[in-house]
Parts: sequence; structure tokens; C-alpha cells
Amino acid sequence: TLLFVEITNLQKLCYRACLEQNRELLLRGVGSQGGGHVTFNNVSMMLRHCCNHPWLIREIEESALEQLQHESEVREPQSLREHNDEAYWRELRRGMERADSERYIARLVESSGKLVLLSKLLPKLKEDGHRVLLFSQFTKMLDLIEDLVEARGWGYERLDGAIGGKERQQAIDRFSD
Repeated sequence: TLLFVEITNLQKLCYRACLEQNRELLLRGVGSQGGGHVTFNNVSMMLRHCCNHPWLIREIEESALEQLQHESEVREPQSLREHNDEAYWRELRRGMERADSERYIARLVESSGKLVLLSKLLPKLKEDGHRVLLFSQFTKMLDLIEDLVEARGWGYERLDGAIGGKERQQAIDRFSD
């Protein structure tokens, strides 16, 4: 079965900026405040990255993570209770970190049409008892998918060039069982 996935508005903007080699549009579109150092040495590779996930382009990922850091709810203790009651502060801090993590995953997913599809499709396949093999030519894309499946608590096995032969076979055996 072949599924066609529409790219997100961010992907469209990045695609257009890469195609036109428009550095300002690219950086403005991702909300970058800095000057950035985007180079268009290999436009076709940048377009492929953009179609998978815009965060595969380093400057876009950096800008997105900077924005997430700016929106972070994690802060230092402010009230007397927060300073004096360690258990209370620890629980409050966990809640802030959970909110930040959820915001990261939401932004990760909504930035890529492929991840929007995966986030909808994988729970249904899991519910029906299916196992799924995902392939990507880009290890960074596997990193992003790994962030998603870990956040959702889904089991997975990762096989890439960094996995040795023995570990690879063990992962294949675990997946096959």
C-alpha cells in the first residue's frame, strides 16, 4: 500500500525557501531571531530533508529548540513552600518537565506530515497487534522518530549503522518474537 502524505505548512515554507535559495525566508519562517548561517550547497538534499522533517536542516532544528526553550515552564523555586518542601518542589518540577516534553513532542509531530501520519497510524496498528518496520535513509530522522515512540511509550528496536552485528541480530530476534 502506498500512502501519500501532505506536507505541513512549515515544510512548504522551508521547501520553497530551499528551492529559491532564500536564506531570509527560511530563517524568518522558522522564527529565527539570529542571523543564521544557512548554506545551500546541496539544494536537492535540503529538499529531501525538508520533505521528511524540517528539523533535519540544522538551522531549523536549532531555531525550533530555541523557541521551545523560550516557552519552557521549568523555572527555579519561587515561593517559600517551593524552597522548603523538597517533595512538593520535586513534584511541581516534574509537572513542568512533563509539560515541556509534551510541547516538544507536539511541535515535533506537527512540523512533519510524515510524523502526523505516524502518530495517528501507529496506535491503530499497535491496537490491532501489528508490528511495524520503519526505514529512513537519514539517521537524524530515526532520532526524531525515536523521540516520538519513546514519548508515547511504544516498544521499538533500532537498527542502523551504529549497531554492531551481534546486537543487530539480538534486536532482530526480539522484534521477530
